Amino acid sequence: MESSSTKILDSFKEQLDKVLNIIEFDREYLQIAIDQLERHKDELVKFGLENKRYHPDSQINLLKTLVRSGPSQSKYQPVFNQCLVLQVSHFASAISSTFNESLSHYLENPTLISEKAENLEFRFRLSELIELEYDLSTAIGQIIARKSDISFQDMKSITNAFETFFSVEIKKNVDVDNIIAAQALRHVIVHNGEVVDQKCLRQLQSAGKRNFYRNIKIRSKIAIQREHIETVQKSMLSYVDNLIALCSPRVPQT
Repeated sequence: MESSSTKILDSFKEQLDKVLNIIEFDREYLQIAIDQLERHKDELVKFGLENKRYHPDSQINLLKTLVRSGPSQSKYQPVFNQCLVLQVSHFASAISSTFNESLSHYLENPTLISEKAENLEFRFRLSELIELEYDLSTAIGQIIARKSDISFQDMKSITNAFETFFSVEIKKNVDVDNIIAAQALRHVIVHNGEVVDQKCLRQLQSAGKRNFYRNIKIRSKIAIQREHIETVQKSMLSYVDNLIALCSPRVPQT
């Protein structure tokens, strides 16, 4: 399980880094243009053209200004908001993979299964077994999660699932509250036109320890910033890393 857990965490970090790269989607191209103009300027000076009237300084300065001020422009706001949506999706995927890997490994060591989970019953349709070619070993966690109505985009559901199946206690801290807030904001971005509703406000109020997006009002428009995305990234990585550690010690290493 150790190698699988490492892969889950590494893959998750890679996906979150890609989300951050999206924020700077045009910075790379602007920098290429800046570099070319600066090389052109150097060539002009090299060949003795010292008159600044013929140097591309104004163009270079304009592009540098765009690099610095670009993210503050309103056109970037939908990009930032959608990056938060992506983060929540990648987080749910990482938690789902952790649950699946943990349950598969625990089932290979039946004495480790919690008393709560030991007597749970699940019904399978024959079509489901046929689809899996009668091999539940790699997808048992996904199937059980679906049968148990576990939502990996809801922190309460995640907490209950890991406590039930693995006797793992997940303490509510600033990382948990940051993720709860991200999930709440993600919901209104996707389903409520980016406008804060009463449900979102209640969820944010329950995440009192969060250290981002503290000031929010009903019917306000969600406006995610880069620092919010970076804060959520750190909390998500810390949470997944801790969750894997909580599950792993109970499992003999293979």
